[in-house]
Amino acid sequence: MLVIPNTFPNQNNHRIALFQPDIARTDFDRIEDIGANAISSACCAVGQLEHLPHATIKPIDGFVRTIRTSDDQRRILTEDFRHAALLVLKHIVREDRGDEITGDLELSMRYLRDALNYSNRVKDLLAAERDIGRHRGI
Repeated sequence: MLVIPNTFPNQNNHRIALFQPDIARTDFDRIEDIGANAISSACCAVGQLEHLPHATIKPIDGFVRTIRTSDDQRRILTEDFRHAALLVLKHIVREDRGDEITGDLELSMRYLRDALNYSNRVKDLLAAERDIGRHRGI
């Protein structure tokens, strides 16, 4: 709760208090932040994928390399990254979770899913901005 003073000093100085309500920023205002979150999540996903056993990664090694390269180049908004991330997620979901790598698999899935969702959100926002501009004749 905000306490507003009811008495003010009467010395020779001026004080101005401006109270503004919290205004939530839209996703269009935060597009760079969302893109940065995609890169951060992809970086964490790459770190977790490196902890998985070779037998788990071997069938999807090419896609993991694509994700690692995209992360190294900080280019997470590409179709190559999204396609590779989706296929790696599908593979991880099918993995047997009866052993000690369950935690690593779960973390890998969470970070990769977050990176994919952020990447898709930025793609959607850019497409919407492009369509709005087209309709406005920009």
